[in-house]
Amino acid sequence: MDDRKIEEWAGAMTRGEWRTTHQGLAMDQLGMLYDGQHRIAAQIIVGITLRYSVARGIQGDTFTVVDRGKMRSSSYTFAAEGEKDAFNLSAALRLLWMWENVPLEKWKNRHPVSDDQLRTVLERHPGIRNSVRRGKPVPKASARATTLIHYLATQACGSPEVPDQWYAQLGSGENFQRRDPGLVLRNYFLGGDAIERGSRAPIRSMQSVIQVLFLFATAWNNTCTGQQRSIVKAYGSHGVPAVKVPGRKHLFRFSIESSGSAA
Repeated sequence: MDDRKIEEWAGAMTRGEWRTTHQGLAMDQLGMLYDGQHRIAAQIIVGITLRYSVARGIQGDTFTVVDRGKMRSSSYTFAAEGEKDAFNLSAALRLLWMWENVPLEKWKNRHPVSDDQLRTVLERHPGIRNSVRRGKPVPKASARATTLIHYLATQACGSPEVPDQWYAQLGSGENFQRRDPGLVLRNYFLGGDAIERGSRAPIRSMQSVIQVLFLFATAWNNTCTGQQRSIVKAYGSHGVPAVKVPGRKHLFRFSIESSGSAA
């Protein structure tokens, strides 16, 4: 039994998202349940009545080939609905949902979020599609984390213009000055700068995602407030700072118009 799957399906049942499909329950000739254990376990937790398709009298040896196909992920669903870059879109939506609903200290790599929940997030935040296109400026940095900071900066500024240009600059490395926070951030991920005390978190871990959120939010905020740095500030236990808007002493090396308010 996969406790994570049970938790995910129990949540879907509680929210009224569960649907009757051809994938139901299967029993052998003696009435032993061979397929549907997770559905039943989730239903027991929720304590509601559901309708299933039921297959009875199945030969026991057929269960060695049940569920051998690839499970359909959220990215598969979004791709089927015509969304571009569905893999990164679904990852960014999942992280945005967690940002809005789960305290950082409770984040985990596979937090159960349903497709319906992700669709709701996309309906409320359609502008994240632009952040998915623009929000991956440097390698080795979690794309979902950099995309989220781009989107939060877009919300703070009231438009994607400044985040788009800054992220393009992060990608090219052009037009920075020596101690600009953006250049220091870029050099760190490209291996050209050190970090204060401590090492980088393992790639793909949720800690790494939170660290990237912290580093990008801090570099953006320092650029907005005009704070030059010679070294990347290490991630501690302070969470991720709220994203700011450009101030009068900003360090953006392109023309901007003052707009928005702090996020």
